[in-house]
Amino acid sequence: MAIALLPYVVLIPEVVQFYPDVVHDDAVNFVVWLRRTLDPGLFPNDPIARDMAAVTPWFYAALFRPFAAMGIDPVLTHIAVVMPLSGLLLAFSAFVAINRFWQFPPGACVATLILVWLVGTPQGLPRDFGYAIVLLAVVGFESRRAALTGLGLFLAAGLLPAAALVSGVAMSLLMLAPRPRYVTRERLAWRTLLAAGGGAVAGGLVAIARKAGSGAAISLAEARTIPFFASYGRRPFFGETFASTYGCNERAGLLPLCEGGPDAWIITWGLLVAGLLVGAIWFVSSGAAGRWFRAVGQPMLDRRIATIWVTLLATGCLLFILAHRVAFSLHMPERYSRYSITLAFALATAITATSLASVGVAWTTKRGYWRQFRWPLAAAASILVAFAAVREGRRIHLVLGDAPAIFDFLRRTPKETVVGGVLFETDYVPAFSSRAVLVSMELLTPYHMSFYNEMSKRAIDIGASLYQQTPRALVELRKQYRVDYVLVERDPAYVMPLLQMWARNFPSVSSAVGFLNEGGEPFFRRRLPACEVAGNYRVALADAACLAADAPR
Repeated sequence: MAIALLPYVVLIPEVVQFYPDVVHDDAVNFVVWLRRTLDPGLFPNDPIARDMAAVTPWFYAALFRPFAAMGIDPVLTHIAVVMPLSGLLLAFSAFVAINRFWQFPPGACVATLILVWLVGTPQGLPRDFGYAIVLLAVVGFESRRAALTGLGLFLAAGLLPAAALVSGVAMSLLMLAPRPRYVTRERLAWRTLLAAGGGAVAGGLVAIARKAGSGAAISLAEARTIPFFASYGRRPFFGETFASTYGCNERAGLLPLCEGGPDAWIITWGLLVAGLLVGAIWFVSSGAAGRWFRAVGQPMLDRRIATIWVTLLATGCLLFILAHRVAFSLHMPERYSRYSITLAFALATAITATSLASVGVAWTTKRGYWRQFRWPLAAAASILVAFAAVREGRRIHLVLGDAPAIFDFLRRTPKETVVGGVLFETDYVPAFSSRAVLVSMELLTPYHMSFYNEMSKRAIDIGASLYQQTPRALVELRKQYRVDYVLVERDPAYVMPLLQMWARNFPSVSSAVGFLNEGGEPFFRRRLPACEVAGNYRVALADAACLAADAPR
């Protein structure tokens, strides 16, 4: 468990140095808006805050409330508490699950480290609790602990509904039996399954109640009409080919690990590795390998681990197909395969590698080969673990604000302040200053079509109002949205790739790109020396009223 905390410990100096201008990259979608539990006056009438709060799982939000009651910033709570908690929970659940089916604690510890390394260090977001949810749900079901499993699925549905659904389907498939009627008659199994189903339904109803009024979730048919989801969009879902959509795709594909493209060699090696793992997991959990374990006095693996492995694979394939047909709401199909198929392969790899290695170590120890090298090998293993922990900590993507003067200025403005712009820094204004933005590409996750339509219009309006020769459109923008400040670039070269990215997702923004390509000079450049209120070497925060002053009617 201590090793599981190391990746988060290495972040402490960076957080201390840059706070409050530090946030986890994806925490801007779920965590920043929880600051309203500290101060209900923040982000008034902000559609982004409203939509993000609606899609933040209710139990995930509840994790922050005790700390908010003590006056602790949710962004700091996320980095200092929730991120390490997600890491500890994954390590605990993996150890409990592995040790349940292989009652050999030293081997279970090593296998846990391998599994955590394979699935990645959890970073405290709702999706990072998924592996732990599925592992604990399966163990709870196999242990026939009905009340505990029901409570767990209730909380899981409030933390990550996709993982709760994977757990429920996996438990249902584990009810199947090879004999006639093909369903188990064991009462405890039925009681556990019904308790889990009841808990999941209850948690889901709470989630549905929270989302009431936020509009219907986007459908698959609607998603096909949005450039945002195209292969060239901000969050590509639909690929250019069948394989790039349903195969190697981070969001829509069955194999997110080959996101770089469905090359033949990737698929070939993937199938080869899958075949080897299939044979290995069956070998080490069957009688064929029993004599190896008995020869060195180690416990054998429980044969149920192979059944669970196959069940997770079947669950992932089934839910992946259904997600592309009927369940596109809120979760990408990849979520279902991640917490089933990816978990199954990570579990199989960790268990087979560790069990076979432990047998080899025990065999060499009995013959004296291991003893003469134990201290050098132990030191090398310790160094390797420490290096891996530091490396995993560096993979946690913290965003550090490089414009402290801008964010410090905004923190001293009224709570209803609204900032406009298309720059990268605009995405992190809510995180670093607790002030609203007109529109943000990073915060535009279109769970609901009404929200996407509103943000699309705002994106087009802000591009058209800033990148033209006169401030006429900015005057209208301020009247409609009450924009107080705008973030603008000092160097045109900085904004061009950003505007091009906006234009790919919102084609109407291409007029701003064309204006700059033709050598046009935006009106704000001439007025910036008089209207700038804060800035750094790359961007400037300008008073919108000052920029729009004396605009021709």
